[in-house]
Amino acid sequence: MNLHQIALAKYAWNKCLSKNAKTLVFRCLIAVAVSTASCAPSWDSARTVRKASLESGQCSLHHVPLQTITMYAMSESVPTDPERFSYELMRRYPNAGQYEPMRSRYYQNPVKVRICPVCQRLFLAGVKRAQTAAP
Repeated sequence: MNLHQIALAKYAWNKCLSKNAKTLVFRCLIAVAVSTASCAPSWDSARTVRKASLESGQCSLHHVPLQTITMYAMSESVPTDPERFSYELMRRYPNAGQYEPMRSRYYQNPVKVRICPVCQRLFLAGVKRAQTAAP
């Protein structure tokens, strides 16, 4: 757009639209922007949420206190299953523990982690849904 087009658009905005019409256009633009925004945080913002939650001791998404629990990590000699945990779920629930909650044959190494109980519940429900949906 050149300066003449910008001036013409500004004139049309100020003179041709009433105050109510301007408000309506503005509200429509806000509604479109909000409705097209993703509800899940991006990977970078998930890291930011996790960092802020650890610093405050409270989940930045669900506003509940973090809990310190023992989970179990896999030994390095066991091959990992890439489908085990969805990156989408880890991005959506950054304060969930991505280890096993119970000791098993392959998950022997205890690890203390701080988790949000709501994120953990939703994360495990998502994993369960993904496993039952897979053929």
